[in-house]
Amino acid sequence: MEYIRCLHYHNIKVSSFIYELVIVLLVRNNKFYQLHQFLQYHVITDSFHVACQLLSLEKTYPPAFQLAIDMLKRTYPEHIIEILLSKGKVIEALRYLKHQGNDPGPLVKRFFKEALQSNDPTVFYKVYNYFQSSKDFSTVRSDQKKVKKWFRIKNISLLSSVYWLMEVPLANCPG
Repeated sequence: MEYIRCLHYHNIKVSSFIYELVIVLLVRNNKFYQLHQFLQYHVITDSFHVACQLLSLEKTYPPAFQLAIDMLKRTYPEHIIEILLSKGKVIEALRYLKHQGNDPGPLVKRFFKEALQSNDPTVFYKVYNYFQSSKDFSTVRSDQKKVKKWFRIKNISLLSSVYWLMEVPLANCPG
């Protein structure tokens, strides 16, 4: 840490691999409180590599996920939706998309795929409702029979009238 302090003092940019090494050493020695403090007070500078390293530490140190998301929000916000979707956090990703007001573009299909894989009709319904009102919804086609059959199989009466709007069929949706 003294080396990093000296580099900062002399206005020399610290390479991200130095921060990654510090993180590895802190985790190896179970110094999670120190790691948290270094991240919170920006002793370890935000970078995409450090954020990815923090994401990989989630099982060892659960708060690392939120620290990584916060870091990405400050530096690379476009990756947050992908990360949330890959973790199965569809509603959180939808909220973030709505908050950012970004064009979801190719992520529309990914949202529907993840919503179906969640096997939660409420999640699917929320995704459907969000995209139904957006212009992106018109870019996908309707496949009403498959959706009605999927909902019958899952005994979901609330959403039996929802259309499945995808360009490519999914394995989850019986045909």
